[in-house]
Amino acid sequence: MRTNRKYKVLTFTFDEWNKIEKAFGADYQVVVTTHVDTEHIHNHFLLCPYDLNGKKFNSNKASLDRVRKVSDAICRRYGIGEMEKLLALDDHKPYAICYGEWLNRKRGTSWKSRISEYIDSLIPLSKNLDHLLQIMEAHGYKVKRGCYISVRAPEQKRSVRLKTLGADYAEAALTERIQEYLDAQPKPRTLNEIFELLQREFKRETRNICFAAGVKDTTELLCKQLALINNEHISSVGEAEQL
Repeated sequence: MRTNRKYKVLTFTFDEWNKIEKAFGADYQVVVTTHVDTEHIHNHFLLCPYDLNGKKFNSNKASLDRVRKVSDAICRRYGIGEMEKLLALDDHKPYAICYGEWLNRKRGTSWKSRISEYIDSLIPLSKNLDHLLQIMEAHGYKVKRGCYISVRAPEQKRSVRLKTLGADYAEAALTERIQEYLDAQPKPRTLNEIFELLQREFKRETRNICFAAGVKDTTELLCKQLALINNEHISSVGEAEQL
């Protein structure tokens, strides 16, 4: 199979090799590749899971964080600093999903995606977070309250914590989203405000009616004058003044 992709061999500095060794270990064999032929520039780490002594690599959150730091360092070296720009934004919200969740979302089989979309639809209907959870329970969701709130959709096997749905679905974020929606809604008017509004509307309509009546009277007068001019064959102001 032929390909138009271009590849370039990079030489790492001692500091970069040192970071790679810290991320994986000195006895592990790893190849680092960077895709620069698409708009989404990213790194790949091809790792032999067993080191030279036969020890298997332990992949966990800590090792993932170390690998990310290595990836960011490589990007910074070649002027790719968009991640730092995003992290520096005041409204930046961290968001990441594992490969399994990404694959399920791509296939349309992600429970987290369904639940998050359902919660989005409930934001305009909720008075607060507890009210939102009550609506979910009324529609067959199992809600577990505690240090972290977990929910389980009908026919779903396992519960998921709200915060694992994304930064916008953590308890504090949901509370803030509901309040922002409520604040954006027009406030209900009192009886006095409604009465004053009706009075202003009545006055405005009355002025419009008076104006329309005046225009009608003026139009009728002009029509009579024009008819007289046509009947008397008047062609000048002087002839009109003699009448």
